[in-house]
Amino acid sequence: MTVPDTRNHSLPQRLLAELRVRHLANFFIVVSVLAVLGTTLYPFDFTTEDMDKRWSPFVSPKVESLQSIKDDVVTNVVLFLPIGVSLGILLVRRRMKFFAGFLAATLGGALLSLAVEVLQLLLPFRYASFVDVATNTAGAAIGYLVYVAAARPVYRVLTRAVERGNAGYASGWLVAAYCVYLLGVLLMTAPLQQSSLPNEFNKFSYPLVVGNEATGDRPWSGRVNDLIMTRHGLSREGVAAYLAGRPLTGEDARMMVAHYVFDGRAPYADRMRLHAPLEWRGIPPDSAEPEGMLITERRWLQTATAAYEVSNWIMETHRFTICFSAANNPKSFPEKARIVSVSSNPYQRNFSVVQLGNDLGIRYRSMTTGLNGTNPQFVVPDVFADTAMHRIVVSLNVTQLDVYVDSIQHHYNVELGPGFALLNRSFPMGSALDISSPMKNFHNYLFQAVAFMPLAYLLGLLLTQQHARLWLRLLVTALGIVLPPFCVEYQLLMTIGGDISQPNIESSIMLMTATTVLAWLYHTIRPGLSRVGKDRESPDE
Repeated sequence: MTVPDTRNHSLPQRLLAELRVRHLANFFIVVSVLAVLGTTLYPFDFTTEDMDKRWSPFVSPKVESLQSIKDDVVTNVVLFLPIGVSLGILLVRRRMKFFAGFLAATLGGALLSLAVEVLQLLLPFRYASFVDVATNTAGAAIGYLVYVAAARPVYRVLTRAVERGNAGYASGWLVAAYCVYLLGVLLMTAPLQQSSLPNEFNKFSYPLVVGNEATGDRPWSGRVNDLIMTRHGLSREGVAAYLAGRPLTGEDARMMVAHYVFDGRAPYADRMRLHAPLEWRGIPPDSAEPEGMLITERRWLQTATAAYEVSNWIMETHRFTICFSAANNPKSFPEKARIVSVSSNPYQRNFSVVQLGNDLGIRYRSMTTGLNGTNPQFVVPDVFADTAMHRIVVSLNVTQLDVYVDSIQHHYNVELGPGFALLNRSFPMGSALDISSPMKNFHNYLFQAVAFMPLAYLLGLLLTQQHARLWLRLLVTALGIVLPPFCVEYQLLMTIGGDISQPNIESSIMLMTATTVLAWLYHTIRPGLSRVGKDRESPDE
C-alpha cells in the first residue's frame, strides 16, 4: 500500500493516514484489559485486614438466590467477551489454527480472571469466587468464537474505513470516536456513583455508641439530651420541627428507626423498640443528671447488641438522618472524639458524628471514603467553638448530604455525584472536605470536564471537516451537545432514583457548547494545525 501525501490534511487526517488495522487491533486489546482491571479492582484500596472473611467465600461461595446467580453469570460473561474478541484478533493475525487459538484464548481469559480474583481478596469491598473465574473464562471463550465467526467481515469493514480515512474522509472516525467515548462515560458513571453511597455496612456486630468508641479509644466529654435516627432524609418541615424543639410528625415520625431521650437513670430505652437500650460503659454516674446525660472521658453509653435496624436501612435505602442535642465540655476540645457512632473500633465504622477540635465531622463507610469513612470525612467548622447546647441534624439523601446547626438558616450541604469518587479515589485531596467552602462541589465540575469536554472537542473537529454537508455537520453537532448530559442524568436516575438534575444538564450543555466552539475556532484559525505542508515544499518540488 502506498503512503498517501498528507501535507494538506488536517490533524485527524494525518493521524488516520498512518493508521492500519493492526493499530486498531492492538488498541482494542489494551482497552479491553484496562476496562476489566478498572471495573473489577476499583477503588484499588488493597489491604490484608480481614482476609479470613474474604477467603471463605472465595473457596466455598454461598448461593443467596437463583436471581443473583443469573445476574452474576450474565455480568461476568459480558465483561470478558471483549477479552475473547481481543485475543481472537491477536491470534488470528498470527495465523494460529482454530483449536489452538480457542485453547489459548480460553487459557488467557482464565489466567486474567484468576489474577483479578486473587487481587480482589485484598479489597475490602470486593468478594472473590471461583464461580467468577469459571464464568469469566466462559466469556473469553465465547468472545473468541464470536470474533472467529465474524473475522473476515470485520476486517473488510475496518480496512475500508482506514482507506477512507487515509483519503481524507475523517468524519466517520470522529463520530465513531465520539460514540466510543460516550459509551465509556456511561459505563463509568454508574460504578462511580455507586462507590459514593453507603456500602458494606456491618449489620451484625457494630453497636450504637454515644460518647466514645466501643473500645474506649476516642472519648468525648459533654452533655447529650436526645438522639433520633430516621431511615430517610428528613423533610424540611421535620428539620424545622426538631431544631425548634418540637416532636416529629407525619411521615418523619413514621420513618424513625431509633429514639432515645436521656432523662432519669440508665439504661435508656429506644422508644421505637427496635434497638437495645443504651447502657453505661466505664464508670457510671452515682445519680441521674438533671439536664441530659453527662459523658466524660471515663464513661460513655453503648448498646449491648448490634444496631442492626439502622445499619440495615441505611444499606438498603442510602438514606438516613441523625438528630441530637449536644454541648461539649468547656475544658475539652478533643481532636478525634466520637459523639454518636455505629462502629467497632477507631478504624472501622458504619457511620459516626465526631468532634474534631472546634469542628463537627461526619463519617460513613463507602467504597470511596473507605472502612473508616475518612477519605474524606465531611467537616462543618466551628460548631463547637462555644459550650452552648446545639441542636444538630445530619441528613443523607442518597447523594445529598445536609447538615443543620441550631436553625434552618445555618445549613451546609454537598452533592456527592460521580465526580466525588473520581476525585477522591484518583486524586486524593486530603482527609477532610469542608462542606461550608465555596469549592465543596469542585468534584462535580471535574466530572463534567472529564466526561463532556473530550466529546465537545471531537464535535469541534467534526465541524472543520469539508467532506460532509454543512447542515448535516451542524445537526450532528447540536445533537452531540444535547445528548450526553441527558444520557448521563438518565444513567444516574436508573442507578440511584430521584429526579433528573436540571442545573447539571444546563451547566453541562453550556460547557460542551463553549468547548465545541473553541475547538472549531482553534482548528479553523490555526492553519499550522488544520493544514500541514501548505507553506512548505518538498525538495522534489
